[in-house]
Amino acid sequence: MSAASPGKLPPFGRAVADVIRRGYRPAGAVRVLADHWPAQRLERTSYPPVVLPPEGKPEAFDWRFLAGLDVLVMLRRRLTSRERLRSLLRCLLAADPRRLLVFDLDNHRSYWVKSVARGLEVSL
Repeated sequence: MSAASPGKLPPFGRAVADVIRRGYRPAGAVRVLADHWPAQRLERTSYPPVVLPPEGKPEAFDWRFLAGLDVLVMLRRRLTSRERLRSLLRCLLAADPRRLLVFDLDNHRSYWVKSVARGLEVSL
């Protein structure tokens, strides 16, 4: 497993990576939209989105730009299989985010994958 396929960032990832390269950080969590695209036009936001496209494999993208950041995976269980979610979470954990949280948009439930206080919270 790897956090990177060097150079290939997920859609909208370059904007976040450029902000970090300039020495800034998003004010809130970076939202990873699994298997769906933003519902509206992207504006400047403190919770910037990046997308894992439905046709894309998590391992095909370079997630290292998320190192040290808070990351919120937003998914719809009806669109994202458990194995695909596990694969995405493994890739994101390899990038070493500060926090990693999953939010199921269909069931309005969330759970921690990695927290600052306890580290890894679930077994993948």
